[in-house]
Amino acid sequence: VVLYKINDGGHTWPGAIINVPSFGTTNRDFSASSVIWNFFKKFTLSGRELYTSVDGLSINDAPEINTYPNPFDNFIVVKSSLEIIGYKLYDVDGRQVVWNVPKSTGSFRIDTHNLPSGIYFLQLTTSNTILSKKLIKR
Repeated sequence: VVLYKINDGGHTWPGAIINVPSFGTTNRDFSASSVIWNFFKKFTLSGRELYTSVDGLSINDAPEINTYPNPFDNFIVVKSSLEIIGYKLYDVDGRQVVWNVPKSTGSFRIDTHNLPSGIYFLQLTTSNTILSKKLIKR
């Protein structure tokens, strides 16, 4: 979650070309349209989330990494042709609930039996990038 605070702005769209004086000053510190596009471009038209790297570039479904089942119950399986050097699981509030270094390469399981149902974000770290995947616990 990213919070943007607008200083000295009115009730206008940040970065808008048109200035409407009756609504106050238009802040030009950033473009709200660009920020929203950078969020939505991570999803396909069907709503499926693509993997993204730390710099926000799309990694078209990262075929070298597979996670299942989704939704999950007591564990998540990660299979990868890339070397995963660490992983973190975050809850929907951004709290880190699981973290570790895999004990094997290629495939490993993440124990999730003690987690409540909800939405989670798995962050997988390789030697040159960090990939994220949205998962749901039943």
